[in-house]
Amino acid sequence: MGIRNSFGMDFDPLTGTLWATENGPAAGDEINMVEPGFNSGWAQIQGFAASDILNRGTSAEDLVILGDGKYSDPEFSWNTTIGVTDAKFFSSDKLGKQYENNLFVGDINNGYIYRFTLNSERNAIEINSSSYSGNLENLADKQVNNSKEVIPLIFGSGFGGVTDLDVGPDGYLYVLTYFGEIYKILPKSNSIKFDNLTDMNKSPPPPPPLQQSSPSLSDSTLVQIVGIEGNKSYNPNPIVVKEGQTILWVNGDAISYTVTSGSHENGVRSEDSGILFDSTAVLPGHFYSMEFDVPGTYLYYCFYHPSMTGEVKVEA
Repeated sequence: MGIRNSFGMDFDPLTGTLWATENGPAAGDEINMVEPGFNSGWAQIQGFAASDILNRGTSAEDLVILGDGKYSDPEFSWNTTIGVTDAKFFSSDKLGKQYENNLFVGDINNGYIYRFTLNSERNAIEINSSSYSGNLENLADKQVNNSKEVIPLIFGSGFGGVTDLDVGPDGYLYVLTYFGEIYKILPKSNSIKFDNLTDMNKSPPPPPPLQQSSPSLSDSTLVQIVGIEGNKSYNPNPIVVKEGQTILWVNGDAISYTVTSGSHENGVRSEDSGILFDSTAVLPGHFYSMEFDVPGTYLYYCFYHPSMTGEVKVEA
């Protein structure tokens, strides 16, 4: 009980223990190990109880507990929501023994697949230098406080929103995306280059809608999306342009954001939210462009992280 919103569950093939993902409201996405009587804490607790990222001021003692149930902290948590989706244990050695029985998890906001290894007892996630490379110090607490901390755990990217993961009858990992595409994950030695495909009359699938043709940089005002920093999230802010000029927002962070017209205050979105312009998810390394033809002042924010705010001033 106390599970807010789960899009992924799977049983560990070695222990039979159930693991599940959980989405927080605007913070505290989780990976949980679910044992009998498991209480995930919602709505008083999201993420680790000691972190109190929802600022509720509550503890496990404040929860409703039924029968022999008890509260359990997550095994891993993102303090900034990624839209965590499916979870799948890779019960195959087709990608190499080092990936066998690892836990793979997808997200919808960034189109990432994350890889997690478990300890020898398989009752906790273990992140160490024998399985990962990169800066692991910030992951010792098993929670992501800054979007770049999670980089060592990223197994795959560029999927444009992962909705489902599964192991096929051939032993390979398959990925279903929000755009209706299915990918098969192969070892590098088995990868197929498009130049070597025999059916050259068949065009490759079109890129996701977010991969737009790059506008001319010389004619655009460049804005960097730097992360969740309130009114400093978009740099520069405010943006001052002339009538008819194009603004190019570039995502330089490791997670997705949006550029959405309107405002979000006290949990309420304005009536014009997303009507004048809405980038939808701007993936890491991608961009969104908009030409402003009408003079005036335009407020905007990030739909995923409403504390991120910006302003456009268009002069005649």
